[in-house]
This record gives sequence, C-alpha cells and structure tokens, in this order.
Amino acid sequence: MIEEVIYELGPWAWWIAGLILLGLELLFPGNVLVWIGIAAMLTGLEILIVDFGWQVSLILFLVLSAAMVIVGRRYFIRDSRPSSPS
Repeated sequence: MIEEVIYELGPWAWWIAGLILLGLELLFPGNVLVWIGIAAMLTGLEILIVDFGWQVSLILFLVLSAAMVIVGRRYFIRDSRPSSPS
C-alpha cells in the first residue's frame, strides 16, 4: 500500500521527504539532515527530468546524500574555525 502511494506521488514523494528532513533539522540540529534533505529534493528533480526507476533513484539519493554530507561538513568546519589575528 505504501509503495503504491509513493509510486503514484512520483517526484513529489522525494520532495516531501526532503521537506520533512529539512524540518527535522530544526528539531535535531547537527548539520546532517539538511544535506540529506537537499539530496532528496535533487533526487525528486532527477525523477521529474528522467525517470530511471526506483532502484536508480535510490542509488542516486544515497550517493548524493553521502557526497553532500561530506562536502557540507568540510565547508562548514572550514568556515566555522576561528580566524587567527594577524
């Protein structure tokens, strides 16, 4: 039943999941869920452009999530370090 609803929603399922993850970031700050939420929304955009099937979409989501978390962490860790006075 849930599979049918997700299939019928198409890209909307990924966008809704992305928005839920972005909302959860407000409740559980940690700078991880925001990147996973953005990856979900990008996966929804991919389905809108080219529908490869749920298997490819899931793999794309996992790869995007991992890449965005790694890049986001590195960016914010580098950006949040205190600057040394010159």
